Amino acid sequence: MSAGRDLEAVRNWVVRVVDLIGCPPARQLEYIKTERVGVDEIALQFDDVLNLVQGAVDEGSLSPEILELLLPIDSQLKEMTESKEDLWDDESLSEASEWDELRLAAQQALVGFERIWE
Repeated sequence: MSAGRDLEAVRNWVVRVVDLIGCPPARQLEYIKTERVGVDEIALQFDDVLNLVQGAVDEGSLSPEILELLLPIDSQLKEMTESKEDLWDDESLSEASEWDELRLAAQQALVGFERIWE
């Protein structure tokens, strides 16, 4: 596989995961049911993406702007993880304002990706 195709695969994965984070709760619930995973899998997927992007930025194959677009999502996920409330169940995913804030951060990142990658 060529470096260009590898980079395209990374971009596609980043967009797919961030899109999952930014989509409506019904679609997120469908994902966790279909994949048979817990709500926290959404955050775990993002953590993998963030680590991959950080490495790609460090080696110069991705723009630091991409990482900057991901940082608000990371920050919100950290706040959610450190919260005294349990935000990692189906009900919280659908109703908690923290999830709404996370979705907004993801949607903003997607707009930024379009600007950079299109």
